[in-house]
Amino acid sequence: MFPDKLPLDTTAVFNSWSRHYPYISSYEYPYDYLQHAFFVNQMQKERRQSSKQPLFYYVRFFHAASGHENVDIYINGKMIFKAFSFKQLSPYLTFAAGLYRIEIYPAGTQEFPLIIKEIRLQNGAYITVALSGIKEEIQLNSYVDQAQFILPISVIRFLHLSKGSPAIDVNIKGGVTLFNRISYQNASNFLSFVPMTATLELRESNTKRLISAFPNITFKPDQSHTIAWVENDLKML
Repeated sequence: MFPDKLPLDTTAVFNSWSRHYPYISSYEYPYDYLQHAFFVNQMQKERRQSSKQPLFYYVRFFHAASGHENVDIYINGKMIFKAFSFKQLSPYLTFAAGLYRIEIYPAGTQEFPLIIKEIRLQNGAYITVALSGIKEEIQLNSYVDQAQFILPISVIRFLHLSKGSPAIDVNIKGGVTLFNRISYQNASNFLSFVPMTATLELRESNTKRLISAFPNITFKPDQSHTIAWVENDLKML
Protein backbone atom coordinates (compact mmCIF):
# COMPACT_ATOMS: atom_id res chain seq x y z
CA MET A 1 0.00 0.00 0.00
CA PHE A 2 1.15 3.53 -0.71
CA PRO A 3 2.18 5.13 2.61
CA ASP A 4 -0.19 7.61 4.29
CA LYS A 5 2.63 10.07 4.89
CA LEU A 6 5.56 10.93 2.67
CA PRO A 7 8.81 12.48 3.95
CA LEU A 8 8.09 16.01 5.19
CA ASP A 9 9.96 17.89 2.48
CA THR A 10 8.39 15.82 -0.32
CA THR A 11 4.83 16.20 0.99
CA ALA A 12 5.09 19.96 1.37
CA VAL A 13 6.47 20.54 -2.11
CA PHE A 14 4.03 18.25 -3.90
CA ASN A 15 1.00 19.59 -2.07
CA SER A 16 2.07 23.10 -3.00
CA TRP A 17 2.51 22.14 -6.64
CA SER A 18 -0.91 20.48 -6.67
CA ARG A 19 -2.36 23.93 -6.09
CA HIS A 20 -0.07 25.97 -8.33
CA TYR A 21 0.88 23.55 -11.13
CA PRO A 22 -2.08 21.18 -11.68
CA TYR A 23 -1.01 20.32 -15.24
CA ILE A 24 2.68 19.79 -14.68
CA SER A 25 2.53 16.25 -16.09
CA SER A 26 0.07 13.85 -17.67
CA TYR A 27 -1.16 12.97 -14.18
CA GLU A 28 -3.98 14.93 -12.58
CA TYR A 29 -1.70 16.17 -9.79
CA PRO A 30 1.99 15.81 -8.92
CA TYR A 31 1.01 13.73 -5.88
CA ASP A 32 -0.53 11.16 -8.25
CA TYR A 33 2.73 11.19 -10.18
CA LEU A 34 4.63 10.44 -6.96
CA GLN A 35 2.22 7.65 -6.05
CA HIS A 36 2.90 5.93 -9.36
CA ALA A 37 6.62 6.43 -8.83
CA PHE A 38 6.44 4.77 -5.41
CA PHE A 39 5.35 1.44 -6.87
CA VAL A 40 8.02 1.55 -9.57
CA ASN A 41 10.62 2.25 -6.90
CA GLN A 42 9.43 -0.70 -4.79
CA MET A 43 10.21 -3.08 -7.65
CA GLN A 44 13.65 -1.55 -8.08
CA LYS A 45 14.31 -1.91 -4.33
CA GLU A 46 13.37 -5.61 -4.34
CA ARG A 47 15.74 -6.24 -7.23
CA ARG A 48 18.61 -4.54 -5.39
CA GLN A 49 17.97 -6.53 -2.23
CA SER A 50 17.91 -9.81 -4.13
CA SER A 51 21.46 -9.38 -5.46
CA LYS A 52 24.52 -9.36 -3.23
CA GLN A 53 27.47 -7.49 -4.68
CA PRO A 54 30.75 -6.24 -3.13
CA LEU A 55 30.74 -2.63 -1.92
CA PHE A 56 32.63 -0.02 -3.93
CA TYR A 57 32.98 3.73 -3.86
CA TYR A 58 32.20 5.78 -6.95
CA VAL A 59 34.10 9.06 -6.81
CA ARG A 60 34.03 12.04 -9.17
CA PHE A 61 35.89 15.36 -9.01
CA PHE A 62 34.65 18.91 -9.56
CA HIS A 63 37.01 21.90 -9.96
CA ALA A 64 35.47 25.02 -8.42
CA ALA A 65 38.64 26.78 -7.19
CA SER A 66 38.87 30.29 -8.63
CA GLY A 67 42.31 31.46 -9.72
CA HIS A 68 43.60 27.99 -10.59
CA GLU A 69 42.66 27.40 -14.22
CA ASN A 70 44.16 23.91 -14.63
CA VAL A 71 45.28 21.38 -12.03
CA ASP A 72 46.68 17.86 -11.96
CA ILE A 73 45.00 15.39 -9.60
CA TYR A 74 46.91 12.50 -8.04
CA ILE A 75 45.58 9.62 -5.94
CA ASN A 76 48.11 7.57 -4.00
CA GLY A 77 50.91 9.04 -6.08
CA LYS A 78 49.33 8.27 -9.47
CA MET A 79 48.01 11.01 -11.76
CA ILE A 80 44.37 10.39 -12.60
CA PHE A 81 43.50 13.74 -14.25
CA LYS A 82 45.88 15.99 -16.16
CA ALA A 83 45.17 19.69 -16.75
CA PHE A 84 41.77 19.41 -15.06
CA SER A 85 40.12 22.73 -15.88
CA PHE A 86 38.02 25.18 -13.85
CA LYS A 87 34.35 24.09 -13.61
CA GLN A 88 35.19 20.69 -15.12
CA LEU A 89 33.37 17.64 -13.78
CA SER A 90 34.92 14.19 -14.07
CA PRO A 91 33.06 10.92 -14.59
CA TYR A 92 32.76 8.59 -11.63
CA LEU A 93 35.80 6.43 -10.90
CA THR A 94 35.49 3.13 -9.04
CA PHE A 95 37.49 2.50 -5.86
CA ALA A 96 37.58 -0.32 -3.32
CA ALA A 97 37.19 0.59 0.34
CA GLY A 98 40.34 1.96 1.93
CA LEU A 99 42.43 5.04 2.70
CA TYR A 100 43.37 7.28 -0.24
CA ARG A 101 45.78 10.22 -0.44
CA ILE A 102 44.64 12.99 -2.80
CA GLU A 103 47.16 15.55 -4.02
CA ILE A 104 46.31 18.58 -6.17
CA TYR A 105 49.05 20.46 -8.08
CA PRO A 106 49.08 23.33 -10.56
CA ALA A 107 49.03 21.69 -13.99
CA GLY A 108 52.43 20.52 -15.20
CA THR A 109 54.11 20.66 -11.78
CA GLN A 110 54.60 18.28 -8.88
CA GLU A 111 56.66 20.32 -6.43
CA PHE A 112 54.33 22.56 -4.41
CA PRO A 113 50.87 21.02 -3.92
CA LEU A 114 47.82 23.22 -3.62
CA ILE A 115 46.38 20.78 -1.12
CA ILE A 116 46.95 17.25 0.19
CA LYS A 117 44.16 15.36 1.89
CA GLU A 118 43.46 11.78 2.89
CA ILE A 119 39.96 10.33 2.66
CA ARG A 120 38.73 6.98 3.88
CA LEU A 121 36.23 5.16 1.69
CA GLN A 122 33.99 2.58 3.34
CA ASN A 123 30.48 1.09 3.17
CA GLY A 124 30.01 1.94 -0.52
CA ALA A 125 28.65 5.22 -1.85
CA TYR A 126 28.68 7.77 -4.65
CA ILE A 127 30.54 10.95 -3.72
CA THR A 128 31.60 14.22 -5.33
CA VAL A 129 34.97 15.62 -4.26
CA ALA A 130 34.99 19.38 -4.88
CA LEU A 131 38.06 21.61 -5.05
CA SER A 132 37.01 25.10 -3.95
CA GLY A 133 38.37 28.39 -2.65
CA ILE A 134 40.72 31.00 -4.12
CA LYS A 135 44.50 31.50 -4.29
CA GLU A 136 46.10 29.92 -1.21
CA GLU A 137 42.76 29.21 0.49
CA ILE A 138 42.13 25.96 -1.36
CA GLN A 139 39.96 23.29 0.24
CA LEU A 140 38.89 19.81 -0.74
CA ASN A 141 35.45 18.71 0.45
CA SER A 142 33.44 15.58 -0.26
CA TYR A 143 29.65 15.41 -0.69
CA VAL A 144 27.67 12.17 -0.69
CA ASP A 145 25.56 11.88 -3.83
CA GLN A 146 22.17 10.22 -3.94
CA ALA A 147 22.23 7.27 -6.30
CA GLN A 148 18.92 5.71 -5.19
CA PHE A 149 15.63 7.56 -5.38
CA ILE A 150 11.98 7.11 -6.19
CA LEU A 151 11.53 6.55 -9.91
CA PRO A 152 10.58 8.15 -12.28
CA ILE A 153 10.88 11.50 -10.49
CA SER A 154 14.18 13.32 -10.07
CA VAL A 155 15.95 14.49 -6.94
CA ILE A 156 17.85 17.76 -6.60
CA ARG A 157 20.09 19.59 -4.16
CA PHE A 158 21.96 22.90 -4.10
CA LEU A 159 25.72 23.18 -3.51
CA HIS A 160 27.14 26.63 -2.65
CA LEU A 161 30.72 26.98 -3.93
CA SER A 162 30.78 30.71 -4.71
CA LYS A 163 33.52 32.16 -2.49
CA GLY A 164 32.61 35.45 -0.78
CA SER A 165 28.88 35.15 -1.43
CA PRO A 166 26.27 35.20 1.37
CA ALA A 167 23.92 32.39 2.38
CA ILE A 168 21.43 31.68 -0.41
CA ASP A 169 17.75 30.80 -0.83
CA VAL A 170 16.79 28.97 -4.02
CA ASN A 171 13.29 29.56 -5.46
CA ILE A 172 11.30 28.56 -8.49
CA LYS A 173 10.25 31.83 -10.11
CA GLY A 174 6.66 32.54 -9.14
CA GLY A 175 6.52 29.34 -7.11
CA VAL A 176 7.91 27.57 -4.08
CA THR A 177 11.18 28.00 -2.20
CA LEU A 178 13.27 24.88 -2.67
CA PHE A 179 16.19 25.52 -0.32
CA ASN A 180 16.83 27.97 2.52
CA ARG A 181 20.02 29.49 3.94
CA ILE A 182 22.66 27.42 2.13
CA SER A 183 26.04 28.87 3.07
CA TYR A 184 29.43 28.64 1.34
CA GLN A 185 30.82 25.09 0.91
CA ASN A 186 27.58 23.58 2.20
CA ALA A 187 25.06 21.45 0.35
CA SER A 188 21.33 21.16 0.95
CA ASN A 189 19.57 17.86 1.53
CA PHE A 190 18.19 16.16 -1.56
CA LEU A 191 14.61 17.04 -2.48
CA SER A 192 12.18 14.89 -4.49
CA PHE A 193 11.16 16.82 -7.57
CA VAL A 194 8.72 16.45 -10.48
CA PRO A 195 10.68 16.59 -13.77
CA MET A 196 10.22 20.03 -15.29
CA THR A 197 11.90 23.06 -16.86
CA ALA A 198 11.87 26.18 -14.70
CA THR A 199 13.56 29.48 -13.91
CA LEU A 200 15.58 29.30 -10.71
CA GLU A 201 16.08 32.39 -8.58
CA LEU A 202 18.95 32.79 -6.13
CA ARG A 203 18.22 35.25 -3.35
CA GLU A 204 20.24 36.47 -0.40
CA SER A 205 18.81 34.71 2.63
CA ASN A 206 18.77 37.68 5.00
CA THR A 207 17.41 40.37 2.68
CA LYS A 208 15.67 38.23 0.01
CA ARG A 209 17.45 40.40 -2.58
CA LEU A 210 17.55 38.75 -6.01
CA ILE A 211 21.16 37.86 -6.87
CA SER A 212 20.68 35.94 -10.11
CA ALA A 213 17.97 34.26 -12.17
CA PHE A 214 18.66 31.25 -14.39
CA PRO A 215 15.97 30.42 -16.98
CA ASN A 216 15.35 27.10 -18.71
CA ILE A 217 16.88 24.84 -16.07
CA THR A 218 15.73 21.31 -16.90
CA PHE A 219 15.36 18.54 -14.34
CA LYS A 220 15.12 15.19 -16.09
CA PRO A 221 13.28 12.12 -14.76
CA ASP A 222 15.17 9.22 -13.19
CA GLN A 223 18.15 11.44 -12.37
CA SER A 224 19.88 12.92 -9.36
CA HIS A 225 20.84 16.58 -9.89
CA THR A 226 23.30 18.68 -7.92
CA ILE A 227 23.03 22.39 -8.73
CA ALA A 228 26.44 23.91 -8.00
CA TRP A 229 26.82 27.68 -7.78
CA VAL A 230 30.32 28.81 -8.76
CA GLU A 231 31.32 32.43 -9.48
CA ASN A 232 27.72 33.56 -10.10
CA ASP A 233 27.13 30.70 -12.51
CA LEU A 234 25.14 27.46 -12.16
CA LYS A 235 26.68 24.11 -13.05
CA MET A 236 24.53 20.99 -13.19
CA LEU A 237 26.43 18.03 -11.77
